[in-house]
Amino acid sequence: MCGSTLEFDEGLKYGEIAVRLLEKYKNATAYAKVHFINSGFIKHWRFHFRETSEDLESAYQKGLETGDFIFASYSAFQTCSIKLYMGKPLAELRRELDAYAAAVQKIKQNTGLVWLNIPRQVIANLTDPHEIETRLAGPYYDENTQVDLQLAGKDYSGLCVAYMSRMILCFLFDKNEEALEYGEKCLKLLDNVLATPHIHPFHLYFPLVLLRAAENTTSGNRSKLLKRAGKFQKTLRKFTVSAPANFLAKQRLVEAEAHRLQGKNQEAALFYQKAIAAAKEHGFLNDEALANELAARFWAPTNPEKSRQYLLEARRLYQKWGALAKVNWLDRQHNLKLPSPSASTEKTVTRSGFQSSSDIDMLSLMKAALAISGEIQMEKLMSRLMYVVVENAGARNGYFIVRRENQWVIGAHGSAEGNADGQWSAIPLSGNLLLPESVTQFVIRTREDLVIADAQLDDRFATDPVIRQKQLRSLLCLPVVHQGNLIGMLYAENNLNSGVFTEQRVQFLKLLSGQVAISLENALQYERLEQKVAERTTEVIHQKEVLEKSLLDLKMAQAKLVESEKMASLGQLTAGLAHEINNPINFVSVGVNNLRQNFEELKTALQSYLSLDPAEDNREALQKIADKKLHRHIAETVEDSDEMFRSIQNGINRTVTIVKSLRNFSRLDEGDFKIVDLHEGLDSTLEILQSQIKKKADVLRNYGELPPVECAAGKINQVFMNILNNALQAIEGVGTITLTTGYLPEQKEVFVAVSDTGAGMTEDVKRRLFEPFLPPNPWVTARASGFPSVMV
Repeated sequence: MCGSTLEFDEGLKYGEIAVRLLEKYKNATAYAKVHFINSGFIKHWRFHFRETSEDLESAYQKGLETGDFIFASYSAFQTCSIKLYMGKPLAELRRELDAYAAAVQKIKQNTGLVWLNIPRQVIANLTDPHEIETRLAGPYYDENTQVDLQLAGKDYSGLCVAYMSRMILCFLFDKNEEALEYGEKCLKLLDNVLATPHIHPFHLYFPLVLLRAAENTTSGNRSKLLKRAGKFQKTLRKFTVSAPANFLAKQRLVEAEAHRLQGKNQEAALFYQKAIAAAKEHGFLNDEALANELAARFWAPTNPEKSRQYLLEARRLYQKWGALAKVNWLDRQHNLKLPSPSASTEKTVTRSGFQSSSDIDMLSLMKAALAISGEIQMEKLMSRLMYVVVENAGARNGYFIVRRENQWVIGAHGSAEGNADGQWSAIPLSGNLLLPESVTQFVIRTREDLVIADAQLDDRFATDPVIRQKQLRSLLCLPVVHQGNLIGMLYAENNLNSGVFTEQRVQFLKLLSGQVAISLENALQYERLEQKVAERTTEVIHQKEVLEKSLLDLKMAQAKLVESEKMASLGQLTAGLAHEINNPINFVSVGVNNLRQNFEELKTALQSYLSLDPAEDNREALQKIADKKLHRHIAETVEDSDEMFRSIQNGINRTVTIVKSLRNFSRLDEGDFKIVDLHEGLDSTLEILQSQIKKKADVLRNYGELPPVECAAGKINQVFMNILNNALQAIEGVGTITLTTGYLPEQKEVFVAVSDTGAGMTEDVKRRLFEPFLPPNPWVTARASGFPSVMV
């Protein structure tokens, strides 16, 4: 919709629906695809390239996380292309591209790597200060071999971008015939990148190429070229209505060039100004530089001085972009090379000795960048940075200003007197007495480089109290920008000489500032991460303490629950034992009472015998004693007494058995391990539970031959007690408990199996059997016993 029919609103609507569905269903595997398509084909038609780039970076990261390497590589290519098209500083972008290329190569995405190498080679061409090259023939992308490979592989998307890149390079270096040739090649393949961000630069440069060709051709072909350019102008106007942030400067610049060719000079001059303003407003540094350059061409025939002003501004912007090849080309074409501010600065003394200021010391730059890139701790980073600044800039003092907690602060200081320690101080910038606040506020406001040859002669800052007090001469203040945001400033001063900060020294620090921005952002991220780790550690410690207390409370509650159950079981067992012991004691008690009565009767009869006097006539008394009825009563009393004695003896024997079983069950008088007879333990347990067993179950003893076993007898008996209790509680009505024992000679093991006729344990209870706080007897409520058989 966005590319072919230009229905931007409809396309945006469907893109938003896709993103909302992705968020709703949280499908991580589709994240890279959805955001790549939404941001790479739809969103940039409404929103600034900056937002699109951020979404594509997220898609790249999520693609790596989920294994969607294809769309991760596509997202990396798109985000780098967007940053190139919106004029991100080339030195910083080159480092990003190198990192992306290394990652894409590692995940073996060859197509994505080829695509990434195209902007890498474009940047290599633009940043080479020694050679002007419009061909893509370098270490990253060599059109001499790569074009054929892409044609063979039908990689028309990548080939279209390569042709467009050639067209742009040729136009920038005034090779318009080649630019037109490669523009036509790109146009034939344009459908392969339809709706992508690559459409944006094409619709700027191809109409410019057509207009430049019309300017340099015969009248017959001129009108045809102008007509073709006019079609692209109409399309560009539609694009501008939809996404003015991305297209307004481009549309106005093409309009300006068209008016120039039509002789409408007043309209052309106005549109050049509007193009420059729009590019500056929306942050397209490359478009702003190009607009200034074309405005200079416009003014050259009528106002050379004004033309030179535009050229100098274009040169400054190209240099700020990092396109050193273009800067050198402008210098040679228009003699723009400026002399050094002072002859005295031709050779400059630094801490490392004498150094020519005519060229940038690339070895020192690389060493400095590597030294800075290796630090992520703020204090160490500042120390190295300040050392590099004082070492290479010719400064007496250097400061780094950074934004912390919504406030600008002086973060570090270095001095030529050997104090370039870069100590982190965080002194508020406002009202400080170390450096001129007016200078730094100017840079904060404009985000422009500020180099002052002699501050004492500069009307803008000469009245600053710090400049007057310290008698400052040479001043330098460079903004440090990361992803379009001003995150810091590099300030240097010299109070001895004017013109110290030569173009080469400034260029050295500017090239270094890209690495400074990345390292500073990494250090700030590391600092924030350390703070989050400390906060999280504190939180985790607190949570650990809470969990430990909760665990202790749970253990105590569980112990109380277990103790409560033990007491309940003990009460039940005690009641049964009391009943069992009470029966034989009742026998003994009743028997003793009956024996006492029998003894009294026998004692009466015995006293009657003992009261007879052998000297007297006792025939009548003996006659009474010899009465058959009395004899029978005495015989019955003796027989009854004998029965009573047997009953008492049985009661005593029963009591002794129970006590013996109790002692055998508890084994309180034995050590932890002892050789015992397990059958004896089983029988003792059954004896103790006799009162409960006889009401609920019949016990079948299938005892096998068991050898003596060395074990903790008391604990084994407790196991028997628990299992038998479980079985009794599980049986509804009257059932059967079967005890089976045996010996396994091969394993040298004995086994005791207990089975009951209970319903068995439900699946839910089985799953929860070892959960804390499961009811001690879950089968009671679940109407199920333990396992049908239990092995001990």
